[in-house]
Amino acid sequence: MENISKSKDESAENEIPVNEPSGSRDPVEDFKTEETEHLLNQHKKMSSDPPPDNASSMKAADDESMERPSEIDPSQNAPIPEDPISSVELDSNDQSHCDPPSTTIPDEPTENLGTASSGQIRSKRKTYLILGSIVGVLAIALAGFFVYMQLQVSQINKTLELGESYLEEGKYEEAILAFDKALAIDEKVVAAYEGKGASYLGLDDYVQAEEQLETAKTIEFSDNGKILMADVYINTQRKEDGLKLVDEVIASNPEDTKTVIRLGDFYTQLAEYNKVIEILEKRIALTKDRTELKKLYDELIPAYAKSGKTEAEILALLERAAKATGDETYLAKKDTYLVKKPSFSLAPGEYTGAQNLEVVRGNSGDKLYYTIDGTTPTVASPEYTGPIPLAVGEVTVKIIEVNSAGVASQPVEGNFFIKKAGLTESEFIDAISGGWYLPGRNRVMGVTSSFFSFGSTNSGAGFSGPFTIESTDTNGGVLNVDTTAWDPDTYVGSRLIYFDFGNPGDNIVSVKFSDGEWQEMVYAEQLGNGKFKIPNNSYSFSLKY
Repeated sequence: MENISKSKDESAENEIPVNEPSGSRDPVEDFKTEETEHLLNQHKKMSSDPPPDNASSMKAADDESMERPSEIDPSQNAPIPEDPISSVELDSNDQSHCDPPSTTIPDEPTENLGTASSGQIRSKRKTYLILGSIVGVLAIALAGFFVYMQLQVSQINKTLELGESYLEEGKYEEAILAFDKALAIDEKVVAAYEGKGASYLGLDDYVQAEEQLETAKTIEFSDNGKILMADVYINTQRKEDGLKLVDEVIASNPEDTKTVIRLGDFYTQLAEYNKVIEILEKRIALTKDRTELKKLYDELIPAYAKSGKTEAEILALLERAAKATGDETYLAKKDTYLVKKPSFSLAPGEYTGAQNLEVVRGNSGDKLYYTIDGTTPTVASPEYTGPIPLAVGEVTVKIIEVNSAGVASQPVEGNFFIKKAGLTESEFIDAISGGWYLPGRNRVMGVTSSFFSFGSTNSGAGFSGPFTIESTDTNGGVLNVDTTAWDPDTYVGSRLIYFDFGNPGDNIVSVKFSDGEWQEMVYAEQLGNGKFKIPNNSYSFSLKY
């Protein structure tokens, strides 16, 4: 205690007034002053739950202690000044402050408590500082990671939206580049692989499309991916596999508008417009979102037009679309969606000789596409630019009219049977000119450009004379032969000789006299100079002119 008293005396001589400017105070003294205040606060915390009857007295003591300044000698062994700790009096009846209770805090225990608590507090503060720093660093790292991930997600979404917009515009190469950017950020983005698959489908590159969709499938086989894969299957002669995938999607009852529209596109390819209508109407009934409704109605209205709905039904649909979406422009699109059917200049039926079939448009400015093999025309079929030639034979013509919005009419169909036209006189004469014989009957016939003769190889009896052409048809004709010049006593007047070529070019002609039956005569072997010979026979004859 002597040392302690001595230290007090020495420190009193060097005591620095409290109100002295801070710039002249020793930093150690400031630190110890802070430590004393922390010690006081610790004491107050220990007394934070006093009994109700002593609470006011404890508060008064604490308030008093907070108002007193404290000063500590800078020397290492300096005692703690009497204020503020020594001036704090404890209620002897208050058992909640410490154990055992005491009315005052003795000098020595106060010194020990202050010295021990100062070290503990510094240690704890250091620990808290370290822990706080670690927590702060982790918080900053987590915040940075969160911001980074948000930026990544935002960038991916932007590139996906860009790719989808290119897809809708038919810019497939640009769409592929956009989807590749998304995959460069995250190679597990299913929508990017599906977008590339859809882009390659647009380019008719089914191998690449299937490869992209198979990659997406290893991550997640979404409804959208199944529809796109079904599209690949349909275009690569795997229709049953495609229909199976689509059935799975329908069974899942999809509510995503994009998926529903893709389902509609799938059945549009198959020209199953009633199925398209069923799928789209189901989704329309489940959503109130006007943006989604507009997309759905934009797909539904063409399906109505292509399915053969009446004009009244299409107009009612346009009114419903305007009301549901709030877009009054639907009401002004009557001419856009209502496509009139074209018509033929010739009624379907039978005609003789080659014909030219003209087509009349329902609306001027529309395009026409046709087929003549019985298949249903599409926009990939030949475009009508002028009369369609109808050759000999049977032909089925089908034609569609497509308006500026790309909506096609129902096909108009006509069956035409074209018979060969009648031979010209020169064609007929060329076909019958020459020498002919009747096998097994020893009969021969000769025809020149103006003279006809018929006789027997044995007796030479027969008749001959000049002729005129009575008529021709598509495969023959009739000669009117004047027989009077040959034998006035036997043949009076003229005789009609009928010719039928059967199969043109086979050197056989059927001949019938007006009073006889049809006989097949064969073209004789030519000897030259108007002479003919029956094959395998020595008989020869000359044509008469």
